[in-house]
Amino acid sequence: MINHLKPYLVIPKLIRQNTWGGDYIATEKGIEFPVNEIVKLGQSYELFSGTKLSMAVSGKEYEVGFADRDEIDMGISPKSNQSVSLAEMTKDNPELTLGKTTLAKGKIMPLLLKLTQAKGNSFQLHIKPGLNDPKWLPKSETWYFFEKGRVTCGIADGISIKDYQNCCIEIDKQMQSLSKRIAGREMMVEEARMMAQKFIKEVDPWQFVQTKEAGVGEIFDMSKGGIHHSWEENMSNSRGNILYEIQEDRMDPVSTIRAFDQGKIDDKGNIRKLDIDDYFKYLDASEELNQGNFSGKKSGGNNVFTTKDYAMDKVEIEKNRDDSTTDSFCHYYVKNGKIKIETGEGQVVVEKGWSCFVPAGGAIKVKMESLEGGTVLLKTYVPETNR
Repeated sequence: MINHLKPYLVIPKLIRQNTWGGDYIATEKGIEFPVNEIVKLGQSYELFSGTKLSMAVSGKEYEVGFADRDEIDMGISPKSNQSVSLAEMTKDNPELTLGKTTLAKGKIMPLLLKLTQAKGNSFQLHIKPGLNDPKWLPKSETWYFFEKGRVTCGIADGISIKDYQNCCIEIDKQMQSLSKRIAGREMMVEEARMMAQKFIKEVDPWQFVQTKEAGVGEIFDMSKGGIHHSWEENMSNSRGNILYEIQEDRMDPVSTIRAFDQGKIDDKGNIRKLDIDDYFKYLDASEELNQGNFSGKKSGGNNVFTTKDYAMDKVEIEKNRDDSTTDSFCHYYVKNGKIKIETGEGQVVVEKGWSCFVPAGGAIKVKMESLEGGTVLLKTYVPETNR
């Protein structure tokens, strides 16, 4: 029988990204891969509709299995590795699992929480909330930077949108030509990559967008839609962008519109399909969204940000602290330290870099005990009132 009143350790879904990932996530979680496996992780899904929850009390022990070349199966505590899926728990009792506030959005987990390490990503945007398109769905998305990073966010002042669009089209034509030449064995992948970077440097798509340095704890929010955004390479920071993402659980094929993919070519010579026409159809060039007022938001108190779809608090604990779930589930990610999280029905010990899920359960009282001084939690939930 599923217990909707106790905390559960989250079994993360690890995503391999050979082109833009790194070793930050594995190091943060204390994961060691087999010696013969070179693994670069781009993301760890800390919560989403497909999350599995461990029955174990502590996640100190783990095992690693490779589902395919992109996804890595994680099993916490192989000696006691029983688990329950969040989908099963929700089906058993939606209200006790997700809470009344969340159920207003549907009967599945509506959010996707990700720990990300990215050394550059495509120029992209999401359509605005409320717009109807046969292919694209809007998606709220907010970034919270763990380390200093570099991004493009918003378009540059005074640019020609037509020139920007033509630049993206020319790059895409060049990339398709290079990909075909690799397929026809006319050139090697490395040669094509060098030619791509040379061409891109000459046409310079970055002249059309705003480049920003992201500070530790800085926030970039794309929830209004129509806003250009990307993670960028930073020669002074070899690890790339390291951040925590909170967003609606909508996958890229139906929500992410790309116009430029940083000249990336995979080892087989393939390039990513772009949707340049749709990117420029839905790009919002208004001054309100492109003068920087959508980034760098910092708020006092525990709350870091609140959107209409989710909220995140930063909770610092020296010894003990009480909390509750109210009308929403609570997800706790341990950014620093180590903590015991307890309800009347059970407890879990959560290490740095790991997280736990507490079902809504009709307002569960949650007790927290820091097992290492200076524990810092990131608490995510669905707010009771929409903003």
